[in-house]
Amino acid sequence: KGYQAAIDDLTEAIKNSPELEAAHLRRAELLAKIQQFKQAGDAYDTLVQSFPNSQSAYSYRGKFRHDQKNLDGAIADFSQALRLQETDYDYVNRGTCLLESNEPLAAEGDFTQALRLSPKSDFVYQFRGNARVAQGHVDQALEDYHAALKRVPDDPAYTEERGFARFFKKDYAGTSADFEKVLNADANAFRLVQWLYLAYLKQGKVAQGTQLLETWSKNKALVNTWQGI
Repeated sequence: KGYQAAIDDLTEAIKNSPELEAAHLRRAELLAKIQQFKQAGDAYDTLVQSFPNSQSAYSYRGKFRHDQKNLDGAIADFSQALRLQETDYDYVNRGTCLLESNEPLAAEGDFTQALRLSPKSDFVYQFRGNARVAQGHVDQALEDYHAALKRVPDDPAYTEERGFARFFKKDYAGTSADFEKVLNADANAFRLVQWLYLAYLKQGKVAQGTQLLETWSKNKALVNTWQGI
């Protein structure tokens, strides 16, 4: 009820003062929040039509389109936003859409541009690492994961990604070290147990692998993540 009242107030404000970009944006956001997605899409369209030279208008509509799984539309919006003004977050947003669209090379380029503008963004190194792994460039990906962990030591997400990259590189000792660290820090990370078990086997550590499975199977239902190995 409160959201609808706010939407009604914003609709009236826009009628009286259509030049208020913030009112257009807030109305679109609230419509999306109450899952009125068709109306929200129309509101975002009105936003960019009313403010065609606003970088933020295209950026916000791009985020909405991404959330609605309209990757082509989102990429188009982030591209237009970047033409109006370069920002690290629009490069990241477009790169994420490109990666989800199975265009890792283009995604890598966008993440590189984001790092040019904001070289201390640890999570962008992770994203670029993911794009490089998708291309089979594991050594370069590892450089990115190392860079992310240099900025945020022991981050479990970055450590996990590096562990998988090490696995693909057949650095099973490195994989073990990374996955052990994540499992010790996160009791819910049992999705990694089977991968760690396999890394142990690749090193000939059969007894250690068996003990690992016995320990975790007592309290956790192991998640099968082995498809495609």
